Amino acid sequence: MTCDKHLFNLRWEHHDWVRRVAASEDRSAPVYDMWGRPFFNEHVTCHIRYACRRCGATRAGEDCTCDKNRADRCAARLRLLDSQREALNASRA
Repeated sequence: MTCDKHLFNLRWEHHDWVRRVAASEDRSAPVYDMWGRPFFNEHVTCHIRYACRRCGATRAGEDCTCDKNRADRCAARLRLLDSQREALNASRA
């Protein structure tokens, strides 16, 4: 299926983009309080790609960063982790 729209001699694309996480990385970095004592700030960085639901076209996205608690509830990241888990289980079988 194509996402091209035509009207007279004009042509344009109208995609239905879905946000997908292509890669995810957990990071921990020291942050210092006002007294100079270190504590570790855990956050997750994800690389985003977009895919069209209709035609399958893809485009590069951006990187997003959030704290670990929010990343553990992110639907796009959870789909990536589930697909990686399924691929690992399939390779073991």
